[in-house]
Amino acid sequence: MFLPGGTVRTGDLGYLDEDGYLFVLGRADNTIVLDNGKKIVVRPIEETAQGVPAVEDCVLVNPAPRELVAIVSPSADVDTAQLAAALKRGERRPRP
Repeated sequence: MFLPGGTVRTGDLGYLDEDGYLFVLGRADNTIVLDNGKKIVVRPIEETAQGVPAVEDCVLVNPAPRELVAIVSPSADVDTAQLAAALKRGERRPRP
């Protein structure tokens, strides 16, 4: 949502430091509502992806009204083929 003065309301939590750098800390809400009204709780999906040994981090975003996209950062020393195969299998790290 665009607000007066050029402010954009994203639903993210964060701050600007004294040098003007933006730090994003997380979401204000973990539910994304799609154009069809379906509510997606993204935290469990992200945590499942993060349970894959080849995945360092994952965040779900809603770039368009009917789209849900996962942005995945691979773990160190993992090539993209290994990452794709692990995600396709739904491989998970053992829980501690």
